[in-house]
Amino acid sequence: SVIENLNTPLPFEVDARIPLSKFKPSDLKIDPLKSYILICQRGITSYTATLRFKEVYKKVVALSLKGGIENYSN
Repeated sequence: SVIENLNTPLPFEVDARIPLSKFKPSDLKIDPLKSYILICQRGITSYTATLRFKEVYKKVVALSLKGGIENYSN
């Protein structure tokens, strides 16, 4: 999750909550055999985070949850 408010309730479990303002893909411990889904409230912030992620980890599958958790919850 790249939602700034770390206390935002999520409709599912996540492995990490990192606000976009502190999101540094190069600091993450990534398993290149796994796929990653980045989420935020409406999908815009997670899309930005996914682009940053893919700049560092070009061969790792990384996706942004379209519409964010607002769309997922509805």
